[in-house]
Amino acid sequence: MRIESGESVAIAMMTMIKRASYLYATIAFLAGPPVMAEDNQAIHARALAAYQAENLFVAMNLLEKPAREGYTPSMVLLAYILDKAEENERAFSLYQRAAARGDPEAMHGLAGMYLSGEGVKQNQARGYALMEAAGRKGLVKSMRAMAMNYQRGAPGLKADARKARMWWEMAAAAGDKTAIEKLAEMDMAAKGVER
Repeated sequence: MRIESGESVAIAMMTMIKRASYLYATIAFLAGPPVMAEDNQAIHARALAAYQAENLFVAMNLLEKPAREGYTPSMVLLAYILDKAEENERAFSLYQRAAARGDPEAMHGLAGMYLSGEGVKQNQARGYALMEAAGRKGLVKSMRAMAMNYQRGAPGLKADARKARMWWEMAAAAGDKTAIEKLAEMDMAAKGVER
């Protein structure tokens, strides 16, 4: 741009800035809205859809970033997939991080690993404590597992009809149909009625 005689440098600069911003606005308009980085929640939603479509490779690849960045639902789902794929050490690490944040699904998964001794030294007391904590946080499958384990006894856990009933009642209160049926069976058995 040529500065005409009598024009100040400041006016010339303002004119150049106006032209540049007009040019930028035109290019931005033609290019469309800027592409924003996808947030972890959106990535997780895509990963969950891939998982539900049984495309585990895509799901795992998508889950890596949000899990690495500490997005708890992604840590739990990736841990679950890795656990089923027998990549126990990595699954254990992810479950542990998510459980430390109070996630009941992670607690349940971690409990299973402690109870089975996969990916970690078997520790039944720790496994049952995590399972119980997950159940107390409202996870119905943990309530059901505790009820069944107390009902029939399990390695490291004595049968206890009172505790079994308590867990069945908690699961029933959460709307679990299996628990409701089990309580009905227990009540009929207590009355001597055959099913």
